[in-house]
Amino acid sequence: MKFYIVLENLNMDWKYEQVESFDKMWNEGYSLEYISGKLKREVDEVALLLMDRCRKGYVEKRKTGIEGVK
Repeated sequence: MKFYIVLENLNMDWKYEQVESFDKMWNEGYSLEYISGKLKREVDEVALLLMDRCRKGYVEKRKTGIEGVK
């Protein structure tokens, strides 16, 4: 049986400092694109971190979504 590995080219490892920085910037209203630039990570990697942090209740969904207000 052959398997297809999803997103195998993305880096899923995060330092705790990066996660804390993400939470702070997200809660301050920065866009996902801005945050990915600051963290020097692919937007897709940051989007997956966002999904994880939302599912675990560390950050909340925003009315402005990934665009933010900043």
